Amino acid sequence: MKPPTGPVRVSGPGDRVAPFTLLPFGGTRPQTWQPGQVSVLSFCALWCDTWREQSRRLLAIQQHLSGLPIRYRTISVDGRWAERFPSGSAEESVLLDSGGEVSASLGLRAVPWTVVIDAQGVIDWTRQGIIRTDELESRLRRLATERPPLASDSSGDIYLTFDDFPTLPAPDTNHSPDELLLDLLRKHNTHATFFCIAEHLTHRTGASLARRAAREGHRLQMHSWDHDASRPSLSRSASLLQEITGIRPTLYRPPGSTELRTADGTAPASPRRPVVPTYDHSRPGPREITRRVLFATRPGAVIALHAGVADTRAALPDILAGLRNRGFQFAVL
Repeated sequence: MKPPTGPVRVSGPGDRVAPFTLLPFGGTRPQTWQPGQVSVLSFCALWCDTWREQSRRLLAIQQHLSGLPIRYRTISVDGRWAERFPSGSAEESVLLDSGGEVSASLGLRAVPWTVVIDAQGVIDWTRQGIIRTDELESRLRRLATERPPLASDSSGDIYLTFDDFPTLPAPDTNHSPDELLLDLLRKHNTHATFFCIAEHLTHRTGASLARRAAREGHRLQMHSWDHDASRPSLSRSASLLQEITGIRPTLYRPPGSTELRTADGTAPASPRRPVVPTYDHSRPGPREITRRVLFATRPGAVIALHAGVADTRAALPDILAGLRNRGFQFAVL
């Protein structure tokens, strides 16, 4: 299975890795890698006998660091694996990159090739050749046990954002779940930025929610006309938002992306800000959403959430309290 289309290919530490999907060895259910946890990707090939020693060392590291939140994946670049050989990874986590697309996107030059990715999805370390056990173990222990900075050095503005606003009511009700979201934000005296699906504003409930959000101090920006990034209809969307709220949007966040772009979609927005991708749309549960946000947020961060997600609303009080306790202030984009 091919990985989804993503950003330009990465070259090394400091670059962000796009989520990808591959089939596991011996399985039929695709597995998707995405940020949220420290990850070790070990690229091997059966035609290169070094995979045996590489896998033994990874297995030893996994045993030494048992209990730490680290995800191990062995990726076969030739799409094959040896049955019953321990991979240094959890069961069914030997992934087959038969087409070589993921390997190429991560700058693979030779095997074995090891990539360490932090919880935010940024490459921390790469190594060609068989790993040194002590070097990799030390790096992983540091990454997995780092704590968020204290309030004394983390104060500053951050940006709470929600895609897919406004959520329209289900057919059997007259109420949108976004009414509850706006109630929560008002209760906690917090302003957010909503990236709107403009077509939803043509509905009475959607327009009413947009007016309420603007009236209560939130900022409304664009998320395309109908959640189709191939034809976002930005001029049409901007005009409708201005007609309803009285304020013309200045930003566009494409569907399926966390990147902020100018209102015409032609360039990245300035200044560029760090993004906290929570993947709350996959419904990982309130505790996991909260953990991802509190772990990854730093000064200036844009926290990417979704309207209409019950898990996100349930997590919101703890998220707001946790970030305020660290000295952050909420601003709008």
